[in-house]
Amino acid sequence: MEFSPDRPVYFVNPDYRPTTGAQKPVIDPATLETVGAIASASDGEIDAALTAATTAQAAWKRLDAKSRAKHLHAVANAIEAADFTRCAELMVREMGKPYPEAIGEIANCAPIFRYYAEMARDEAGMVAGTTQAGSFQYARYEPYGVS
Repeated sequence: MEFSPDRPVYFVNPDYRPTTGAQKPVIDPATLETVGAIASASDGEIDAALTAATTAQAAWKRLDAKSRAKHLHAVANAIEAADFTRCAELMVREMGKPYPEAIGEIANCAPIFRYYAEMARDEAGMVAGTTQAGSFQYARYEPYGVS
């Protein structure tokens, strides 16, 4: 199953799934036309998403920094390969955002993921001095969560 604004689905590990919960209309703020629907997840669907996120977080945390960077660069590559026009049109219809602004936001997504990829590769932690002779403090950066 693939995403379509005409068919409400939710995305969990790594599939688009049809919703069993209620649906909410998506209204174009410029025309007040209903342009699609979004899934309103059931309790079971929310539990499945949280379980998948918890599992993914544990796996992500175990990855070395180079592997995390590789995955984030792959996301950036996928964004760059996306149809910016279609994405921008969906943003305009869903949010009422001006088209040039929507294109700009989409174009900025890949560089943001590349920035975080390099942070994931380079940021291992930091050593800080202390007030006690012969000792040091070490702060280790760890992934905190998934969304």
